[in-house]
Amino acid sequence: MATIKRLIGGLLAALVAAAMLAVPNSAYAAAGDLTCTISSTVTYSPGLTLTTTTQYVTYSVHYSGCTSTNGATVTSATTNGSYYADFSCLSLPSSTDVAATIPWNDSTSSAIEGTGTYATVGGQSVYTTVGAVTSGRFTGDTFVEAITESTLNLLACATTGVTSQTGIGVVTFA
Repeated sequence: MATIKRLIGGLLAALVAAAMLAVPNSAYAAAGDLTCTISSTVTYSPGLTLTTTTQYVTYSVHYSGCTSTNGATVTSATTNGSYYADFSCLSLPSSTDVAATIPWNDSTSSAIEGTGTYATVGGQSVYTTVGAVTSGRFTGDTFVEAITESTLNLLACATTGVTSQTGIGVVTFA
């Protein structure tokens, strides 16, 4: 289990580093504004099966353990949302547009816009979002978020449907 956690941690660090390299230096407002760990839950209704169907998707992303090298004092946030999309266990979307507001624990917020991409790495679903903070705290920063979601239960895919996934990850604002 410890080996898997190290592997996932290394994979997340590599994904964040690769995503950060893909963004031009001019997009960075200040180095090290904020880095947080992530825990997430995604639910699907009626549930992912082997057949593509319209799913009502809800998500909750909790940011915690936030640290900064430049004095930002926020330590946590939770953002929730929902949308409809056509998914199956075999066809997660290749990319999605993302727009959300993150309400920080110090009563400030950050409006973000970006693009999320799914990839399957070693049997895990990895969801990476890269974008910009468009208003509020950290305006002008680039954010990079990488979440490794739990493996889809193949038996449930073939029978009752997968109704939820959990994930862990990291987000950086810089």
